[in-house]
Amino acid sequence: MGSLGVDSHVGCCGEMEEMKLDEIYWLKREKEVLMEKIEKVKKDEEETRAYIEALEKRIEGTEMWQKEMMGFLAKAIHDPSLLMEFVDDEETERIDEDIVGNK
Repeated sequence: MGSLGVDSHVGCCGEMEEMKLDEIYWLKREKEVLMEKIEKVKKDEEETRAYIEALEKRIEGTEMWQKEMMGFLAKAIHDPSLLMEFVDDEETERIDEDIVGNK
């Protein structure tokens, strides 16, 4: 009976060690998967930051254009002849004809 107890104890320890090794393997594999996910999230974050920076530059450009346009419109309100610089001669003739025709 004594030898039976030793054999079963050794078998039990072997199974426990195998279970621990399986768990260690599983934990290492899980760590690898998580590290890959972390790297992907970091890459996605970098891409998102670059995209946001590009959008911010576009917004700044649009805001600058709007300010310039508002300045131009303010000048045009005070000096309507300023607009005539941008109208070609044919268009000017059509505008004059429309004005004369409407009177």
